[in-house]
Amino acid sequence: MLTSNVSSPERNLLYAFLLILFLFQLHCTDNSLEQPALPPAAPGMPLSIGTQWSYTVTHYDTLGRVVKSMNRYTKVVGDTMIDGTGYSILSEDTTERFIEYRYPALVNDQGYFRRMRYRNGTSSAERDTTVLGFRFPAPLHSQFTTEPHYYAGMDRLIADTLTVTSLNTKAIVPAGEFQCYQYVMNDNSYSLDSLGNIVVHRNFVVVHHLASIGLVKTEVYWTHQGTLQLLGVTALRKFEQQ
Repeated sequence: MLTSNVSSPERNLLYAFLLILFLFQLHCTDNSLEQPALPPAAPGMPLSIGTQWSYTVTHYDTLGRVVKSMNRYTKVVGDTMIDGTGYSILSEDTTERFIEYRYPALVNDQGYFRRMRYRNGTSSAERDTTVLGFRFPAPLHSQFTTEPHYYAGMDRLIADTLTVTSLNTKAIVPAGEFQCYQYVMNDNSYSLDSLGNIVVHRNFVVVHHLASIGLVKTEVYWTHQGTLQLLGVTALRKFEQQ
């Protein structure tokens, strides 16, 4: 997935393919204490060829004003075999041409996984690996890592951390109301100071995910002048299953 060395706001908005325990309640109501956990869907997130997700992506400035709004689409466009394992091919684009970006993904009884490529910041060598995107079913407060990547000048692999913060949260999006798992990801970015020390730039992503549909909503927060602010929202607008 990653060939660049620094994460960007748009990547943060789209993936969710990732969380530490830090819960926000913007535009959703947590019913974890009142309702049982959502049962895992069978066979899980739909990855049949032709299935499509349409999203609205909204960016905000530091005053909470909308500065950009765009559509984003994801579609299952094919399938393939990698090391004897079957994968679906997903394509993401800002139009419905589906030529911008493609990657293999699969769903099993452990959750949703995707194939990604990353490059060591001090080397031209690239590696392909399968990483966990979302674990489901999963216990409340469980944590797992996802999406390893290198950063410029660092001969060090860093992975994002995800935490399950709710097993049954209502997410309200243009496509409707959905009871979802809620994950929080510490999607931090990193740089080196003049002494070569790692500087962490704190970012958080709240993800609402439903096993029978997939990604429903993400809310991206970043630290600006010591204050955590909403940077952008990705919301499901339409889901078409084949």
